[in-house]
Amino acid sequence: MILAEEPVRRIQFSGRPDTPRGVAVVCATKEGRLEEVGRLGILARYHRRYEVDLSEHHTRLAAFVPAQRDGRFDCRAELRWQVCAPVEVVRHRVSDGRALCHDRLLAKLSRITEQFPAAESAAAEREVNSRLGAGPLVMDEGITVHHFAARLTPDAGLDQPAFGVTHPRESR
Repeated sequence: MILAEEPVRRIQFSGRPDTPRGVAVVCATKEGRLEEVGRLGILARYHRRYEVDLSEHHTRLAAFVPAQRDGRFDCRAELRWQVCAPVEVVRHRVSDGRALCHDRLLAKLSRITEQFPAAESAAAEREVNSRLGAGPLVMDEGITVHHFAARLTPDAGLDQPAFGVTHPRESR
């Protein structure tokens, strides 16, 4: 999400090349206040410059999430997300938006799926998609998930105990 960070030098001028499409520029004052800026004009008041990725991202998430008792579900999900507040991305120092989205969604998924027995994957899937896929999920860190759709199936190794959520198996 933060693509570049650099100090602002007094010798820079507003003639700096345009910021690439899909990138926001956030500058920090010497006092630490963050501002989203267009072209850099009066640079003397800025201390640091950040470039933030605004492009839309499509990712897949694959992980085991808990079911009631010792069961678990195999979850495969697709999501679409992007930065909606570049200043917040810089404030929270978000360097990996994909990981942030996946971690947040896995935590929310787990709270929902642990209410269902592993044999009721269809009901758990409906509940997950109705609650997490109903509308945008706006995060305080400046990222919004615009689309989320999950598929849940009982874990093939149901006779083995689950020890919580595993690390996501991801693809881009």
